[in-house]
Amino acid sequence: MTELAEVAGRQHLQDLCNQYDLELERFIKLGAGGADTFDEFKSEAKLVGHRVLAEYLKGHQWARSILNTRDVTACFDELLADSKNVFQEQKYMERLAVDLLLNTVLYEYTDRMGISRAKIAYIRADRLKQMHNILVGDLIREYQDRRGHLTNNKFTQLITDLLDTAYCTVKDDNDKNMPTVPAIGIYVGTTNSSVAYYRPDTRQVVVFESDTGRQTTPTVVQYRVEDGETIVGDNACDNIMADPRQLVYSVKRLIGRKFSSREVRENRDNWPFRVVDMGQDEPGVEVQTRSDGQTEQFLPEEVLAQVVKKMKENAEGGVKLGGDGQEVVIENCVITVPASFNNTQREATREAATMAGLNVLRVMNEPTAAALAYQLNRFENLRSR
Repeated sequence: MTELAEVAGRQHLQDLCNQYDLELERFIKLGAGGADTFDEFKSEAKLVGHRVLAEYLKGHQWARSILNTRDVTACFDELLADSKNVFQEQKYMERLAVDLLLNTVLYEYTDRMGISRAKIAYIRADRLKQMHNILVGDLIREYQDRRGHLTNNKFTQLITDLLDTAYCTVKDDNDKNMPTVPAIGIYVGTTNSSVAYYRPDTRQVVVFESDTGRQTTPTVVQYRVEDGETIVGDNACDNIMADPRQLVYSVKRLIGRKFSSREVRENRDNWPFRVVDMGQDEPGVEVQTRSDGQTEQFLPEEVLAQVVKKMKENAEGGVKLGGDGQEVVIENCVITVPASFNNTQREATREAATMAGLNVLRVMNEPTAAALAYQLNRFENLRSR
């Protein structure tokens, strides 16, 4: 009877080990529970062994009394050790499959993004990012069925990380084609002002138009009492007869001068706004800013800054970037002054531009700027002669 029990015990042990061996092979082919290393796999494989043993004993309850637990453990450990090569080979094949899948997805991403970008040299950054996100989502859905052993989350993470890296290259290439925001040239005249920039591609000086479609903007500033808004240009001129105490013009005649100077004395009696001494012999203007008759005083630089700011806005409205006409912020400028301006007047003009939010690259004499613009516009004709 004992001999029969030993034979039955060996048979059960053999059957159990065969079943565990099959389960290990199946478990490895199904992805080994997501384990990337053999040490991680061993922990999962032992749980599989516990399950196999429990299910076997459930179907062969009388085998409990004849199976030796130490023999079962030793057999399972031996089979687990033998499965290392199978596990590593499977992982190698999985890596090859994943690499092939990622390369295919990357090729599709590069091809489709290239087609989308082919029509436009530069695409705005937020629009490019939106295109990237849509394309990533499309590719994840299209290749979902080919993820193999990868879990859905793992597959999504791999594709997202891969294409985010690819997007950095696309973005860098796109940024190389970003149109250069020009440094604008600003002329602030006593009566009218204008703003322009040089286009290297056409070798032309382009003058920006004002709100009313003119190439010049009146150098007039209105401080409205109704809402406290500051109006510059043609709209301010329209109200010059309504209440001249709210308007300032010809402020260029004050900038950088002394209140006691002959030029200021000769002009201040001809203006409807008051010219006052701001202290230290600096002239300023006093205008009504509230309906109750309250007035405010401004330095000439502060008034001129409103005109320069208007020139900046005209330029920003005319320069568009990208395929959908996004407006940009212009930061640099060259500003012109009369050749007769002294250093104090030049610095005051530079300060006005700074107040308007511009970095002044150079203060240039007006005759020099006009000659340069004329030369640039005639460049091709002059070369052909």
